[in-house]
Amino acid sequence: MEFNQQCTLKGHPPEPSRDSRRSQRSRRSGPGHIIPDASVQGAMDRERGRSGLQEDIGYRYDMNNRRFDNTALAIYSCKEKILSSVNAHQVTIIEGFTGCGKTTQVPQFLLDDAVEKNKFCRIVVTQPRRIAALSVANRVCWERGWELGSLVGYQVGMDRKFSEDSRLVYMTTGVLLQMMINKKSLEEWSHIIIDEVHERDLDTDLLMLVIKRIMIERQDTYTKVILMSATLNAKKFMDYFPNWRLNGNTLGTVIVQIPHLTTYPVTEHYINNIHGIEMPKIYKVDFYEEPKIAPDIYEMAVNVIASFDTFEKHERRYNASKPDKNGVDSFEVNERGAVLVFLPGLLEIETLYKLLNEYTASKAKDMNAADPMKWSLLPLHSTITNEDQQKVFQPVPKAHRKIILATNIAESSITVTDIKYVIDFCLTKSLSCDPTTNYTCLRLEWASKNQCIQRKGRCGRVSAGHVFRMVPEVFYNNLVQEAFPEMMKSSLESVVLHAKMLNMGSPKALLALAIDPPKLSGIRRAVANLKEVGAITIDCQGENGRRFNEFDGDLTYLGQVMARLPIDLRFGRLIMMGHVF
Repeated sequence: MEFNQQCTLKGHPPEPSRDSRRSQRSRRSGPGHIIPDASVQGAMDRERGRSGLQEDIGYRYDMNNRRFDNTALAIYSCKEKILSSVNAHQVTIIEGFTGCGKTTQVPQFLLDDAVEKNKFCRIVVTQPRRIAALSVANRVCWERGWELGSLVGYQVGMDRKFSEDSRLVYMTTGVLLQMMINKKSLEEWSHIIIDEVHERDLDTDLLMLVIKRIMIERQDTYTKVILMSATLNAKKFMDYFPNWRLNGNTLGTVIVQIPHLTTYPVTEHYINNIHGIEMPKIYKVDFYEEPKIAPDIYEMAVNVIASFDTFEKHERRYNASKPDKNGVDSFEVNERGAVLVFLPGLLEIETLYKLLNEYTASKAKDMNAADPMKWSLLPLHSTITNEDQQKVFQPVPKAHRKIILATNIAESSITVTDIKYVIDFCLTKSLSCDPTTNYTCLRLEWASKNQCIQRKGRCGRVSAGHVFRMVPEVFYNNLVQEAFPEMMKSSLESVVLHAKMLNMGSPKALLALAIDPPKLSGIRRAVANLKEVGAITIDCQGENGRRFNEFDGDLTYLGQVMARLPIDLRFGRLIMMGHVF
């Protein structure tokens, strides 16, 4: 089958581009280093708008070593289409289902292609969460047999590991955004990949805004932008980025759709149709009230997890598995399928953790010695250490069942291959502005369908999977399809302050460029509130000197600190005043 039958490509095809390849002469200086000839370097600088080095990594690193056969992944069937689309367009949108291999393979495709063609290459891939950036960087290094920090590196906050050789760097979205704020340029990178763009957090929307602004102002950039997600409105993102002509060529945006190929089915269950599980007073739970997890729902989740031992016994017997030589069911020596439970926050994780421990303690005396209930409980939350977070990827003791209790930190980008069951409470917590108090707070709310689809995709990688949604099916069908963008539900003061951090003009004009702008009619009031708390100055620098501007002001040091604190601005001011006085 030809790749154009496997991949769907949408968008307006660009005009044929000129062949700008030039032979690059070079001379060696010391072991492992290549310094381009001066005339070649000058041509590269003029043509590409960046100072680049002729790549010699193909000589110093084994590019053919692979511990993992990526040809079985769905993304591989679209490799050539992805490469041709990226080369021909300024912006490429890759829409592929969870588990198709986007996060790990697309950057490798680009890197291998650049090395093969001896082209400048420095790729950055953003991830919305620290654990995703770390785990994916480790995964790519493992696949290729490279040392972490050599050809592939990462940066999450102050934790970084990369070198001059690094050509592929995974980092959190906020880190790249800060780089863009400081440099106001895309030229350091040959490719910018924004992964999980569907999450629409404030950093992601601001990063796309900055990239679009730089593209508009500097239409000579050769940096390619790739947006990736499993559940996004691709047409909306395609319309967001502009088309223009560069050196007689039309550069625009294209969509590449990855065919949905899956080896293992994933069965969906809801609390109203889970067979063989006692449902304790579910009829008394009103899911249409304020979002919460009722005690009965916790109890049912524990019962569901406890039923997996019996389920897997029947499954093996159905598959004609035989007892061992002693006539004892070989369940203990077989690996139990891992369980991933999605909970909205740390409090809910601690609650279920306690209930699961109590359940195993109460059943310990009743369990048959040949068939013990062995559970390895692993919390996964942003507040735990990186070392503890990495435990979810490691094997558990023999005959134990791995049970991961996670927030939406495990929703995307990270892959625990042995997950067989997903239990989804269909809840999430997100920052939003309380309309009555105008304070920003972390609110518990029902997840969107797209979020639930992402969670479902965490299982079914190596065997048939099951997802148990702890809500009635009719209730799930009424959930919103997409999550509300953070920019539109955050306090306008916070959004304006973050816009000021970009240092790219007045907040009103800048935020108007966002893919989903906030209510710009409230900018004046938001600016007044920021001036009142001392985040920005009363007057601002303009063409005619410093003057009062009701829509703008200069960012103060206090404002810079407040913008970096993950709390309401007024609380941030209170903390600063307490520190000073």
